[in-house]
Amino acid sequence: MSAKQIEVYSPASIANLGPGFDVFGIALDEIGDTLRVELVQEPGVEV
Repeated sequence: MSAKQIEVYSPASIANLGPGFDVFGIALDEIGDTLRVELVQEPGVEV
């Protein structure tokens, strides 16, 4: 990864576990989203 690039990982989660509705949750270790952003010279956005 270069100095003009950043990568962020956010684990998936499970909520609404029985009596702990909207209070308890679990973050999953293996599943999630990774976002990588890099600063480049060309104008525009690439997804």
